Amino acid sequence: MVFTNAIISCIIYTGDFFGGDHLKKTILAAFMVLLTACSAEKPTETASQTAETTTQTESQATIENTTKSETETVSETETTEAVTEAVTENTDTPVSSFESEKDLLGFLAEKQWYLEDTVSGEDYGRLTVLPDGRITIERLDSGLMCSGTLTPEKTYSESFDVLSLRINDLSEDFISDEISWSVPDEDMTDVMFFIGTGGGEDMLSLRHTGNGDTFTNAYILSRTHENTSDDILLHRESSHTVSEEPVRSSEFYAYCWKHDSDGMWFEEMEPVEKADYNEYTDRRFTSAAFVPCEGNEIIRMQVSDRIKEDNFLWSQKWSQLRPMTMYRLLTDERGVVYSMEEADPAFYGLYDLGSLPPEFSYDGVKLRYNHMDIDLSDEGFVTNQIMNVKQAGNRLVIEGHINPNKSEYAIFNMNKGEFEKPIYGANLVWQNDDVRSCVYSDMNTICDYNGNIVYSCDNDIYLLEITDGGSQLEITCFDDEYNVSEDKITIPYPENYDAAMHYYSDYLDTGAPSDWYRFMQYAPKYAAMFVITEPSECIRNASAETVREPFAGNTTSAVTAVPLYDSATIRISQGVFSYEDDLWKNVQRGRDHTVNKGEPVTFYANIPEGVPNEFIYMYTEEFSVDFPIGTISGEHPQQSSFIQISAWG
Repeated sequence: MVFTNAIISCIIYTGDFFGGDHLKKTILAAFMVLLTACSAEKPTETASQTAETTTQTESQATIENTTKSETETVSETETTEAVTEAVTENTDTPVSSFESEKDLLGFLAEKQWYLEDTVSGEDYGRLTVLPDGRITIERLDSGLMCSGTLTPEKTYSESFDVLSLRINDLSEDFISDEISWSVPDEDMTDVMFFIGTGGGEDMLSLRHTGNGDTFTNAYILSRTHENTSDDILLHRESSHTVSEEPVRSSEFYAYCWKHDSDGMWFEEMEPVEKADYNEYTDRRFTSAAFVPCEGNEIIRMQVSDRIKEDNFLWSQKWSQLRPMTMYRLLTDERGVVYSMEEADPAFYGLYDLGSLPPEFSYDGVKLRYNHMDIDLSDEGFVTNQIMNVKQAGNRLVIEGHINPNKSEYAIFNMNKGEFEKPIYGANLVWQNDDVRSCVYSDMNTICDYNGNIVYSCDNDIYLLEITDGGSQLEITCFDDEYNVSEDKITIPYPENYDAAMHYYSDYLDTGAPSDWYRFMQYAPKYAAMFVITEPSECIRNASAETVREPFAGNTTSAVTAVPLYDSATIRISQGVFSYEDDLWKNVQRGRDHTVNKGEPVTFYANIPEGVPNEFIYMYTEEFSVDFPIGTISGEHPQQSSFIQISAWG
C-alpha cells in the first residue's frame, strides 16, 4: 500500500514580504550569536520502548484530558502533565492533505516525536503535541522541559505551510555554555518543515527561518549551536512504507530524506514561485517555497555510481545517513538518478531559483536600480554623464562619459549590491554574458579586465567588435591622418585565463551551490586545490585569516589556496627544491590549517620570477599536492590555476 505525505513550510517575516516597498521590511538579526548547547546522550530506551512502557492508566488519563471541551478551564499543572504524558494509539493516518487545522494537529498528535542528531543517529529530545496545539519539548540528557503551543498557518499556497511555535517555561538551566543570554519569559520561533512518511517511520524536517537566532532554536531544538543553520530532524515509528516505483526520464526537485542499503529516499517537490528582491542587496530573483507534488510519496530510487560524495558542495551532508537536503534530479528511462545538484538557499527558509532581469533607468549621473537610487558622484566616480547601462550576467556595466576619447565603466555587482573597480578606456566588449571576459581599447592598445595589455596596434583604435560567434575580435583603427581606416584587423578573441578565479569569486559572494558548480566546470578531473597569486581584496577578505609566517618578511604579496575536498590540511613552507631528487630539502614548515571544501586560506609569500623557495602543501587522508610559489604562466597574464593530485596515500 502506498501512503502519501505532506509538507509544512514555515516562514517568519515582518511587513509585506512579497509586495510593497521592501525597504520597509524588518531585517532579521544581523549577526549569529555563537551558542553551544549541551551534548545530549541517547537515552537507554528508544522511542518505541518508551511508548510501550507507558502504563495503561497513564494513557487513559491522557486521552481523557485531551478530549475535554475547549471551553473547560485546565490548570497550568494539568496542562503540563497532559502535554508531557500524551501518547495516543498508533493509528498511522495516511498523509495526503490536511483540510483543516484539526486534521494537521491530529496527525502530529498521534505519537511523540524524537529529535535526532543526523550525524550520530542519537535521539536528544522529545516533542509531544496535543490535538489542541499544546506542546511540550524535553531534553533527554537533562530532563529539562518546556511547554507552549504551535499554530499552523497558510502563507504560500492553499495548504498549511507555516507553523509558529510559542514556548514558555524557559529556564537558565537550558544554557550550558558561557555565552551571555537573557532568558525570555516567552520565546516565539517560526520554522519551515517537511513531513515525510515511509520506511516504518514518520519524519519531520525543520528549517529555521532567518539566522536561527532565537532561544528556542539555539537551546531547545538544536543539539549544538553548529546546527542552528541546518535542518533539524524529528522522527517516530509508523507502519508507512516507501514506494519502489521510480520517476523515469524526468527533471524535478526532490528532498532527500535518507540513505539505505537499497537506494535513496526522495520526496518529489514542486516550487511555489514568486518574483522577489533580496532585501540586503536589492537583487531581483525568483524565490520559492517547495510543496509536495500530487501523490507526495517518498520513493526509493537508485543513484548512478558516477554521483560521488565529492560532486556536491555540501558533501558532508550527502555522506550522512540523512542528507536532509533539496536537490534537482535528472533520471533516465529506468528511473536511475544520473545527475544531482543542490538547490540554492535564499533566506527565511526559501530557495533561490535564479536571477530576474533588473529594473533600471538613469538621468545625468543618477542611476535608479530596482528600489535603489544611486548617485555616481557620491560613489567616487568622475563621470559627468551616464551614456548607457547594460546587464552582463550578475553585473551592471554603467558607461559614463569623461571626454571624447575615454569613458568610465562602473561595474555594479548585483550579488553584493556594491560597485567594483572602474575600468577607464573605450569600446568595452565581452563574451558569454560576463564582463570579466572583456577587452577594451586604451589609445592604441587592447587590455583585458585586469588591465593587462593583450594586443597593440600602430594607430589609435576606433572600434572593437566581436565576430564569428565570439571567437574573433575585429579591430578598426584610425589611419595616419586620423581618419577611420577601411582596413580592419581580425585576431582571435583573447582567452580569459582566469575565468575560474572570477567564478570562484562569485561563489564567495553568494555561497550558492550553483556558483560552486560553475566554478568547478573549469576543474580538470584530478584537481585537488585551486591557487590564486595576488588575490583580490574580495578573496583576501573571505579568508578566515591571512597568514604571515616569519620567513615571509614584510612582503605584501600573497597566495590563496582553496581546497576542493573537505577536511584538508594546508600550510606554507620554505625550502630548497632538489630537481635531482624531486623533493624539497631543508624545509621550514609553517602552521597547519584544516579547512573544508571551498574555504580560502591566504598566505603572505614572496612570488619570484625565477626558482621558487616557498611552496603550499595540502594533504588529506588519501592524497597530497603541493604548489611551488611562483608566476603561474610566463606566456600570458594568469593569476590562478588548479593543482592536480600527484601522490596518493
